[in-house]
Amino acid sequence: MLGMHRLSTPERLLRFQKVKHLLRYRTTLLSNPKEMSRTELGMKAMTSSVQESIAKASAGLLEREENLMISEEDEEKQEQKNCALTCYLKLKGRYPGGIMDKKLRLIVTGIQHSMTSSVIFSSNPITNALYKTTFQVTLTLTGILLSYMYGSTHNLQLVITNNSSLVHAARLEVLQHRDQVPRGFLPAASVSNWTLLFDGCSELRPSNFTALNNSLYFSFSPPARANGWRFSLGRPEQLRGFDPVAFSLYVLDQPFSEDAPAVPAERWRKWTEFSCQATPSVSICREDNNEGAVLSFNVELHVDVYLHHFFAFFQPFACFASVLASRLRHPKVSKFFLASLFHVVGVWEFSVLATQELTRSRQIYQLIWATSDFSFGLVIQFAEQYMMTVVPLYSLVTSVGGSAASSDFFQKPIGVDNMGYSNFVLMTAWLYFVVGRRVHLLKASRNMKAELVKYHELWTSLSSSDDGVRSLHRIMELASQVEEPGRVFQGRMQEIHGLHTETSGLLEWVITGGQQRASVSSIPSKCTWLLSKQPLVTSLDQLYAQAVFLHPIFLKKVQGLAAACRGMFHISLQDQEHPVEYILWEDAMEKKELVHKVRWASIKKLDRAVEKLVRSYNSDVSRLLDLVRQCIVFERLEDLCQ
Repeated sequence: MLGMHRLSTPERLLRFQKVKHLLRYRTTLLSNPKEMSRTELGMKAMTSSVQESIAKASAGLLEREENLMISEEDEEKQEQKNCALTCYLKLKGRYPGGIMDKKLRLIVTGIQHSMTSSVIFSSNPITNALYKTTFQVTLTLTGILLSYMYGSTHNLQLVITNNSSLVHAARLEVLQHRDQVPRGFLPAASVSNWTLLFDGCSELRPSNFTALNNSLYFSFSPPARANGWRFSLGRPEQLRGFDPVAFSLYVLDQPFSEDAPAVPAERWRKWTEFSCQATPSVSICREDNNEGAVLSFNVELHVDVYLHHFFAFFQPFACFASVLASRLRHPKVSKFFLASLFHVVGVWEFSVLATQELTRSRQIYQLIWATSDFSFGLVIQFAEQYMMTVVPLYSLVTSVGGSAASSDFFQKPIGVDNMGYSNFVLMTAWLYFVVGRRVHLLKASRNMKAELVKYHELWTSLSSSDDGVRSLHRIMELASQVEEPGRVFQGRMQEIHGLHTETSGLLEWVITGGQQRASVSSIPSKCTWLLSKQPLVTSLDQLYAQAVFLHPIFLKKVQGLAAACRGMFHISLQDQEHPVEYILWEDAMEKKELVHKVRWASIKKLDRAVEKLVRSYNSDVSRLLDLVRQCIVFERLEDLCQ
């Protein structure tokens, strides 16, 4: 219905999911118009929000429980009016999935529109921070900075062209012959069939060449693109002493107007340097008969060079990919790319340590960074709740250990780059978290001081009298008799008797009223919910649907407790000078107009429920136990003891 770019914001995505959910319900019921009128279905489909639907259903159930004097005809009309919504909520009390779960999964209210404390005090700081716009902007700027840094230090043009150059001229400078006799000239017979190579196959011969002193000059018209070269040794046996065993090749990759030998030395770029002293295993360096041997030299980039460039630019790519995944609401993918800044890079550093010949100090330096990066990445990926504990340890090991290894254990000067630029960013974020926690706790303690004074005054007044002390001891005795359960979870509603199928369509439940009469095969596939097999509630939609039906029952229980022990409820009297007052429920029961003025606590708002689940319960719906709640106020401790 909407393009992906228009669903990038959570509010639009939720609006889309809500419309889709309601249309799904409406389409299913329209398949049996005899049971439900189109007017009722249209009213349901136009419901403005899920919260409004819950409020309507709850109000309807409360009216039913108030035993108001209405005619049977009016009661039947009211029953028909709420039938579709009531059946729908009954269904959602048994089946998971829906708009509320989508909102919880996106963590919209709990993260994006909340204070920074949702990240600072969370057990999932990385997952929560990835939804914060500030963090996304910071990560994007980090990716841009890394792209600039690596782009200025890595020649991408060489990677794209496979280290090829547009050669206008080449100069072969022979530094040593096989017979080791110094000469001021170069016999042309010692080097023959000199050609350039492109990607190891295309041969590009020079248009002319010139010999001067101990160098050979080759010119190309037009210029030739190449990334290798080769030549043959002299064939006559008597010229073996002239074979070059140490030489360098220079190329001129810029146009020139004068003769090649007259080009200044600074304009030539060294392409290849060879000597038998450095590589004695080459065939030309042995005393065997090498008459007519062909020597090839390749300056193409090796696989390790490509991997080096790939992992260098993988870091900025991971920053951008993490931001994109978080905008598209894929938290696991987003966190993987963020963690890959460390554990994937750590794997690359281990491979460099295993495949390249490094000095001992460099090996220690590489091992420290590889181990630290890989371990820190795994912590972010699988145990982010320990991240704030691991950050200072990671920075200490890499900065001190890396600096010690790169400076021969502090025998040489230490540079800032040896300590790692990432450590400065991580320690800044760590300090922000630590200081932020202290500041939030300090503010909370200051806000509590006024209430602490009030509680202290109240407690002093209660404990100053003998009756108050006896009542407090009585309350303590009663409280000690209550068995304290362990961690309490919210269980799901019991299965309806007689329904044993693995899946059940929405139409089946609504039309049959819980009896297995309709055919499941007649239900469209998109209108089928999976039955929850978990003993606990796993869906926020389930929890709210159960709360709607529990609300009037719980309210009756609270009213009974208040009537038995002189409990009071909060009422609002707007005409009085003090609009907030409390009234005994016994007195309110005698006057119906006072009953309607009692301010009953409503079902917890959806935004607040999502915020609490994200901040406190790690999105575990079964731990949210106060959707339905009420408050009884007691004027005396003796009443509370009852």
